[in-house]
Amino acid sequence: PRARAMFGKFIPVAIGMGTLQLNAFMDNLIATFALWYSPTLLGYAYPLDTGSNSILAAANRLYQFPLGVFGIAVATAAFPLLSRDAGNPAAFLHTLRRALRLSLFIGLPASVGLALVSRDVTAVMYSGGRTAFSAGGIARAGAVVVGFAPGIWAYSLTHVFTRAFYSLGDTRTPMKLAMCMVALNFVLNITLIWPLREAGLAWSTSISAMLQCVILAWLCRSLLRRSGGEAPLVDAETRGSVVRTIFSTAAMAGAVIGLLRLFPAPATWTAHATALGVAAGAGIVAFVGAAVVLRAPELKWLLHRGSA
Repeated sequence: PRARAMFGKFIPVAIGMGTLQLNAFMDNLIATFALWYSPTLLGYAYPLDTGSNSILAAANRLYQFPLGVFGIAVATAAFPLLSRDAGNPAAFLHTLRRALRLSLFIGLPASVGLALVSRDVTAVMYSGGRTAFSAGGIARAGAVVVGFAPGIWAYSLTHVFTRAFYSLGDTRTPMKLAMCMVALNFVLNITLIWPLREAGLAWSTSISAMLQCVILAWLCRSLLRRSGGEAPLVDAETRGSVVRTIFSTAAMAGAVIGLLRLFPAPATWTAHATALGVAAGAGIVAFVGAAVVLRAPELKWLLHRGSA
């Protein structure tokens, strides 16, 4: 009986947590239409070409790196703590708030920073070697990275909310919402590729992720009430954390934008690498400096093992 119960929960969990993979699979199918089938659709020129799939795959790796290393890692670490506190509403809410704050503290600057250095990081990664992208390919890939970037913070928070539902035994609500988001992503895909080409696929993924995050947050409030919790999901301390993270991210963005304007338009791999290194370094210093000035506790949570 326990094995059957576990298997019954496994399928909804696999679907609910596979939204990103399902959307990526759908994006790849749409991007390879011109390569596999035809450069036209219903008599009209298809907006994507035979290089679209390569461009999409390259950009996908760049945004999934910070998402996997940081965003999903926080949710994975928080999951056993949430499960441990499932019978204690106050402790559960405390853990959930800290996980959300830490995910946003990492995810928001990662989203903004990746968007700001999208052209340089794409050039550094894909403008050399035998399979180097052309200048046009670099520009197209950079536009896709910009579209994917907002999905980092959204998916980071979504994974935390999803773990909260799982910890309280609700595996079907995230699954149902995930399937709705996959359908929405498909509709946005076939709509946005016409004006934005491959970048439309990226923006579809990010828009779906942000909407999923907002809906999960709203549903999580009701879940907490049903579980016996009376305190709000977002308290004054959490709101203050969000404000500090936004201001720290703004300081980082200002430093990166200001420094990038000092560089002439990069024309070589070395120039792109220099601009990327300087901008990334300045962004890190500015964000950490602002977090220190604003006394953001999330910075200490990251630096001191076991303090959270």
